[in-house]
Amino acid sequence: MCAKWQDWYNLHKTKDKGDRIRFMWKALGVPHTTAYDWISKYRAKSGVQPPIVQYTQEELARSEQKAEREHQLERRFDGCGFPYYIKQNCAVNEPHYNVIFTALPEERVHQLANTLLRGVHCEPLAVSD
Repeated sequence: MCAKWQDWYNLHKTKDKGDRIRFMWKALGVPHTTAYDWISKYRAKSGVQPPIVQYTQEELARSEQKAEREHQLERRFDGCGFPYYIKQNCAVNEPHYNVIFTALPEERVHQLANTLLRGVHCEPLAVSD
């Protein structure tokens, strides 16, 4: 079933080419890693390969722009001393970004919280940034 859903999303949901299927799996309580594992096992056993998904030039440009923007924002955190990554979420009208600080022990979480509470001086981004 997961393979059929993935194929349908890839063919009919041109925006994000199936990324949104993860939200459906999450709502059903199926971790996306488990779903992908089931799909690969199904495809290996059945020999049924997914349809080839072609990206339009607009989709490729949007993806490239999203990645470049994430990299620009990451540079604002260089030298912060905490492991992190930035990911654009699926906002409807205006891009919104998640800054995720990863794998911090409790002591480092307190340090991060204190750093944020102190207010790290940061110049506002210009529109062209």
